[in-house]
Amino acid sequence: MRLCFSFTCLGLLALLPSAAGQQSANAPVPQTPALFGRVERVYSKEQRLPRDQVDTHYVVEVKLTDDAARNRELAGQTVFIKTWQATQRPRGWAGVRGQNKIPQAGDLAEFQLVDNPGPLEAVFPEGVKVVLPGTMVSDSTGMELTLIDAGEFKMGSPANEAGRKPHEFQHPVRITKPFYLGTYEVTQFEYRLVMRTRPSAFSISGSSKAKIQGKVTDRCPVDSVSWFDAVEFCNRLSMKDGLEPYYKLTDAEREGDTLVNASVTVLGGDGYRLPTEAEWEFACRAGTTTRFHYGTRGSADTSNVKAPFVSGGYGTGPSWKELGYTAKVGSYPPNAWGLYDMHGNVAEWCQDWYDKDSYSHSPPEDPQGPETGTHKVLRGGNWLMEDVNSRSAASLLHLPREAKFNVGFRVARTP
Repeated sequence: MRLCFSFTCLGLLALLPSAAGQQSANAPVPQTPALFGRVERVYSKEQRLPRDQVDTHYVVEVKLTDDAARNRELAGQTVFIKTWQATQRPRGWAGVRGQNKIPQAGDLAEFQLVDNPGPLEAVFPEGVKVVLPGTMVSDSTGMELTLIDAGEFKMGSPANEAGRKPHEFQHPVRITKPFYLGTYEVTQFEYRLVMRTRPSAFSISGSSKAKIQGKVTDRCPVDSVSWFDAVEFCNRLSMKDGLEPYYKLTDAEREGDTLVNASVTVLGGDGYRLPTEAEWEFACRAGTTTRFHYGTRGSADTSNVKAPFVSGGYGTGPSWKELGYTAKVGSYPPNAWGLYDMHGNVAEWCQDWYDKDSYSHSPPEDPQGPETGTHKVLRGGNWLMEDVNSRSAASLLHLPREAKFNVGFRVARTP
């Protein structure tokens, strides 16, 4: 089996022409172990065939993942796989057809490599088998979720991080299963479509409507929702998409349209849910170890947060001009995994109860947080708070009944 780590794109494509078609249909298929990884990039090269048909060859760049059953010891290494797609079989080809669907960046893929005769050849009939697509879309709302692969990271913050809080005890955490997380925070339109209510302060009928006068806020994040509201949204969205609800809610109590109390039981399954605090931080960091996924300092161009004050020639003032209300989701650059607004905009409800000492005795794999508590965890900071509170490791806490105009959420799902 050949693992390649140093080819350039041009060098890879030079390997592609008809050598892919020399394996006989009757030749024994080498039984190499299956590998598993995330597609990073796809390179292609087209070759003209008779009758105006095109034979397209591909190199699929895959980063091997931390998967204990298959290739945990190779996690992080890069493999380049040759495959092809053609409208007609190349001349002299006696083997299987080229694959019908070429993987895309972000997909989780499975493959085997051929030892002989050519390098970089996948032996699945499909070439590279897509195990999970890199994105999924809600059938009922069009909401997009991004696939987050399993992996390890250090949760919390180092002792020398500026703005660090005592409970951010740094400890290793392993997320053992891939999961989907909302590419964006849940928007006002999506919330209204599912829940048939309009709770947001920054909406046409909200308490802070004066600040957004003349603006269309459908693509702004929903705000002023309780933790119970977020859980109920997940269940209703699951049912609209034909999935089993992740939670069971009983003994519901409402104040107006806000769900302020309920008995919540986790049923599990593949329905929509809130992310755990560990999943949220893992996804936010996207492999980084700095204060924010974009580095050590923020700006007006990186996130919607309250600007920290700095000293100047005429006293102190904010570092930049603040927005002062929620921005449309996706207004700021995403992190390396394609997630938007992980810092700022609205604070996001997580599944976990809050406990200031929970990090010190957190399990190393898939921590779920304390079993009980009085407050729920929020992550990501918000437009009303300085960027120190939106650091990758920073957390906030609110009573689950509270519905504030700087609080929203994004959904997760386990495939």
